[in-house]
Amino acid sequence: MIPSLGRMNMKRIAVVSLLISPAFALLPASAGGQVTRPVAKAIQENAREIGRLITLAAGVMPADLYTVRTPHPPRSFGETLSALIGQTEFFCARIQSATPPAGPRVSGTAGKAALVARVGAAFQLCERLLAGLDDSNLGAPYAGASGVTRAAAMLQASLQWSVAYGQLAASLRLNGLVPPIPCIGDIGMTSGCSTGVRICRPSSLPPEQGYLPPGSTATLRDAPYSVMSDGLGPYIAGPLTRSGHVHINASQVASLEFANPPGDGSVIRSIKVDLNHPVPADIGVPLGVVASNHNLELASQWYTDSSNIAHSIRDIPIGTTVTSEQTDVGIHLNGVYHILQMGPQRYGHCFSDGSATYGDGTTRATIHRVTATEWIVDLPPGSVGRLFDISLSAPNAINKGLYYVSLRYVIKQ
Repeated sequence: MIPSLGRMNMKRIAVVSLLISPAFALLPASAGGQVTRPVAKAIQENAREIGRLITLAAGVMPADLYTVRTPHPPRSFGETLSALIGQTEFFCARIQSATPPAGPRVSGTAGKAALVARVGAAFQLCERLLAGLDDSNLGAPYAGASGVTRAAAMLQASLQWSVAYGQLAASLRLNGLVPPIPCIGDIGMTSGCSTGVRICRPSSLPPEQGYLPPGSTATLRDAPYSVMSDGLGPYIAGPLTRSGHVHINASQVASLEFANPPGDGSVIRSIKVDLNHPVPADIGVPLGVVASNHNLELASQWYTDSSNIAHSIRDIPIGTTVTSEQTDVGIHLNGVYHILQMGPQRYGHCFSDGSATYGDGTTRATIHRVTATEWIVDLPPGSVGRLFDISLSAPNAINKGLYYVSLRYVIKQ
């Protein structure tokens, strides 16, 4: 991958002591220039970051320990989650003068699967509702309680989330388990929590690490596929410099990559992904057609063997079609990096700290080598991918559900 992307654009920030205060999870994710709605933006980012940590913590605790009571905290793990879910759904609805979700409250004894699903859904609800929040009327009464301003309610919600995470983390530690740790680097730097090192070796490494020269092309087919082009024709590789926007790789992966948008005023290319078709009876929800144009890649890899050798697509005999063990599509949802994974090989498997992604229930793509310098990747309509939030790195990936996905692209030198 191009150096500026690291592991799919994830900056590696060292994780500090395991005894970190949960309040640090509430550091705002934005830094730098002026923000026109600073309070609303801070609560949005706090909800998103602490929501990921809480959802991860819920997944770490074994199901048989959900109902075990300890002196500190006095509630069971399941009861803590149950209370948190109710508080979160109520706050995020009422701060926007909306109606909280109907239906019975999930019990602390409902079981791990039900509580993990519900807490994830509660913070997804928050993300949707808080997206429209602004800083108007901060001093006005909060719709959920008398005598409380909207500003005070936001601060109290952040404190409740932090306390709840601290209780969940304490329960995990009492049972000999390590809770997910907030990422602490420079203030505002909450992405890139991975501390692993690369353990894979390429089967072959051509010049320029496999990047095709400027002028090489990647062509995405559109209808009837769900991963589509921006309608501007083939993607043309530019120079392998910091200012280069489009890159095409033909080594360990067959990939189309977008680096940072060019600063010279040239056209910024993008891809579109239709996420309106979650697989029924799974946890995914329709997310619309998402366009992304920077710090991501669309990639397909042949396979990595048990010796951690990543076999290059250049090793595929000309005229042969092979099955891809891992195909990924990177997208940004509300500024948060996600991947759609297809195939059983885990995204991030080439790093020593492992990966929480998985390909269960997904479809393998195929890679066909047409000539010495042309490859076709195909994932036919009706295929299935699994969406993950990986903004806190692959070891802390959060499953967002199964979606119908299809794509076909050609890379050619």
